[in-house]
Amino acid sequence: AIEPKQRLFEALGRVCAPETVLASNTSSLSVSALAAASGRPDRVIGIHFFNPPAALRLVEVITSTSTSPETVEAALLPVETVLSMVGASATIKG
Repeated sequence: AIEPKQRLFEALGRVCAPETVLASNTSSLSVSALAAASGRPDRVIGIHFFNPPAALRLVEVITSTSTSPETVEAALLPVETVLSMVGASATIKG
């Protein structure tokens, strides 16, 4: 159910600094719905690490139509850090 996470993103949107990127680790919930609930749709993104990361070395980064390029760039920094920790590098597609 997406409703609990929507409530969480709504609360985070109220209390976090405006520049804060809000990310969800899900690949099955709508990033667009979470973005809308947050009140800051341009700062919401989905990041899904496939497990185990050392073996699969695959991360899905999910945007909504409102996700800003700056949010994507900010989200990719920790993704690249984690991948480098397991001996992988980031390949960005689409």
